[in-house]
Amino acid sequence: MPMLSRLALCDYPREYHEDLVTRRGRPSIVEGNRMNKPWFSSIPTNIGLLSILGRMELPLLTSLEIAYVVVPSWDKSEHALLAHVVDAFPRLQHLEIRRYRTNWRELTRYTPIAKILSRARSLRTVRLGLDCYNDPGAYCCWSSRRDRWLEKLRTKVGPEIIKIMQARCPALEHVAILYHGSPSSIWIEFHPSRSPVGGGEPRPPGFVMSYDEQYIDSEMITRMGGRDVVF
Repeated sequence: MPMLSRLALCDYPREYHEDLVTRRGRPSIVEGNRMNKPWFSSIPTNIGLLSILGRMELPLLTSLEIAYVVVPSWDKSEHALLAHVVDAFPRLQHLEIRRYRTNWRELTRYTPIAKILSRARSLRTVRLGLDCYNDPGAYCCWSSRRDRWLEKLRTKVGPEIIKIMQARCPALEHVAILYHGSPSSIWIEFHPSRSPVGGGEPRPPGFVMSYDEQYIDSEMITRMGGRDVVF
């Protein structure tokens, strides 16, 4: 275990398939998924995940993927989890976080998350599934809602996060934020602004949005239990 360099404690199939479809009153994916098995996707809370990671000694870990459920009003415990991640794994270069709220009215305070993660100066790439309050989520039928959320990601959420993290992570290549688009959920990349060699005005942060395979998180599920389902 101490020699481990990559660790993934994640949800598969992705929780947003089961939860968001069930929550909107459509047939539950527990009736059957692509593996023809019930939906057994048990995700720990932030407290439970902290307990798991706290028992691991992984000084050589460079890549970590985690998923957890945020218990309402437990900001401090979530921050304790993230602080443990950046302090316990000093060689971390690639980090992917998927957080899921249980209270759909609760706001996601993403700037404190970015500030904690920026303490990991070795980070090169970061992926964040934030599950924000205004995010319409997977299987949203209204393109206007998706467009409004995309605009907020592009002009506010992404730039604020990359600004915080690039200030303390000199090797940072990009921060990617999960976006539930159509027809796929994809990772939108925000690249840090860099000063040109020889001086001059820094280039503005880069923004990459694509439905190419390398950016796709997962395809939308369109069949359940042998039946066609329209979203």
